[in-house]
Amino acid sequence: AHLRVTASPQSLCGLRAVDQSVLLLKPEAELSPSWIYNLPDMHPSNFIPSPHQILEDQES
Repeated sequence: AHLRVTASPQSLCGLRAVDQSVLLLKPEAELSPSWIYNLPDMHPSNFIPSPHQILEDQES
C-alpha cells in the first residue's frame, strides 16, 4: 500500500489509522476539527483561525 500526502507550506496534516470497530464501540474517540484546534500546541501566539476553521467549529 502507498499513501501520498501533499499540503501547502506550514499547513497542519494528520493521519490516523484505526480499526473501524474501535469507533463503533467508542464513538467519542472520533476526532473533530475543534478537538484538534484546542490542543495546547495548536495555539501559537500569532494563530488566527481562517473563516473556514470557524465554520467547522460551529458545525461540530
